[in-house]
Amino acid sequence: MRVLHVAPTAFGHDGLFGGGERYPLELARALALVDGVRCELVTFGREARVEEHDGLRIHVLRAVGHLGGHSAHPVAPRHAGRRTGSDVGWNTNTGWPSASPTKA
Repeated sequence: MRVLHVAPTAFGHDGLFGGGERYPLELARALALVDGVRCELVTFGREARVEEHDGLRIHVLRAVGHLGGHSAHPVAPRHAGRRTGSDVGWNTNTGWPSASPTKA
């Protein structure tokens, strides 16, 4: 099963050091350790990059701005196509899961 977490603000130097930013990272890390689960985290930051830690792939998309100037509302043109192929998507900011409309 492929699971994709989307977090609007990265945890750490590229984002914030808050609990709301750390939670999606830790949840994705834990899921990445489960047999049969391929988990990825998509978040936003100053520079685009891909990292992998203990089986968790982290995609940081470069935010070109923030709606209303708020860090929880990043604008990133590459975000729209990111979920293709995932079985479950989870927006950790809203807590709303979305089942597989992107598997095509």
